[in-house]
Amino acid sequence: ALTTNRRSLYYETYPEAGGANPLGELFDAPNPFECFRRTTTIVPQQALALNNSDFVHQVAQKTVTRIEVLLDSGSDKLSDNSFVQMAFLVVLSRSPSVDESTKCKAFLSTYGDNARAGLVRVLINHSDFVSIQ
Repeated sequence: ALTTNRRSLYYETYPEAGGANPLGELFDAPNPFECFRRTTTIVPQQALALNNSDFVHQVAQKTVTRIEVLLDSGSDKLSDNSFVQMAFLVVLSRSPSVDESTKCKAFLSTYGDNARAGLVRVLINHSDFVSIQ
């Protein structure tokens, strides 16, 4: 589970090895031996895992490169506005609201070097990306 590019939606829990895998344990996976109604659970480590894992850092950097290619940027002068617009389209499949756009541009201007990858990590952790609605 921790070495593949598939989203966790595709993982199954098997009785082998106690039915657990490290990713499932982190996200409070159900016990495969219990078949009653499961209560809602919130695990704060989920947000930390999505923001800090090596996998998410790699994906964020690849996404920044993809966005820059999509915008045909051969220089470092790609506007923050263009980047924010395309980042929302690539990650969340929608345009940002005026408020989101303003906050994202402020973030990019404040944090310098790796701000674009940081913004993409934030969008990957966004509820519109994480949840099926």
